This record gives sequence, C-alpha cells and structure tokens, in this order.
Amino acid sequence: MQTTTDTSPPATAPAARPARRKQNQAVLEVQGKTRISPRLLRLTLGGEGYAELNRNQSTDAYVKLLIADPSSGLQPPYDMDGLRENSPELMPARRTYTVRRWDDEKQLIEIDVVLHGEGRTTASPRAGPTRRFPATASPCRGPAARTPLCPGRGATS
Repeated sequence: MQTTTDTSPPATAPAARPARRKQNQAVLEVQGKTRISPRLLRLTLGGEGYAELNRNQSTDAYVKLLIADPSSGLQPPYDMDGLRENSPELMPARRTYTVRRWDDEKQLIEIDVVLHGEGRTTASPRAGPTRRFPATASPCRGPAARTPLCPGRGATS
C-alpha cells in the first residue's frame, strides 16, 4: 500500500472583514400618527435630523429605522460598530420603509407601518409623540438607481 503526503500549503485564517462603511443616523421624532386602517399606521417623523436624511429624487426613496428595545437604555445615535462587537444582543432592530411623502418646508417625512403586534420591531400605536427613532440615510436602490436622478449609480452625464 502506498501512502501519499499532502503537499498543499497550510490553511490560513480567513481574511479579516473590511471595515463597514459608516452610515449617518438622523435622529427624528414622531410628530404625528394617523391610523390608516386597523393594521396600518402612518407616522410623521421630523426634527433637526431631517437634513441628515440624504434625500434623493428617486421614486423609490426609503429610510431604515433603527428600533432599540426601550429596556436597553440605548440613546440615539447608536454606535453600531461598538454594539456589534461588544453587545450584539442590544443591536437595534432595523426595518426599511418607503418614504410616502417628503415635506422639505416643514422638514417632515411620512412612512406607513404595518402593525403586526407588540414588540420592539413593531410600531405600536401607543408610542408617544416624543418617541425618538433614528433613521439611517440610504443610497438609491432599485430600478430608479439606474436613472440620471441618482448620480454615480449608472447615471450618464
């Protein structure tokens, strides 16, 4: 019986992940709530953080809301890298919502949320008017990202 020796190079540790791109967080406050149907709630969000929303003229503009468990004691803006590394169990839930309406004059946006039940990942109709949500600015995505309205994403000059 003949034995063979493995001549392949020794396995190396996987390469370290590249650093995540830092995303802006716009801290917004709930300015109003309107019940659209028994399971649909329209939130009006605004405040000083409106200017950080990185608005584009895309037809599919959206924001990502970061919703922390109220018992965590976390206050926005969140140190996502620090939480990911040191306390992943405290990471805020991240939900994406299409912006239904922008009001630049009043610095407000409106989003519609489906009410699934209670919990930190749902928009409770009992959330008070001063409840704060940080919304992270997002780049253009989807079909509109290939139009001239989104510079740098397939747009032609």
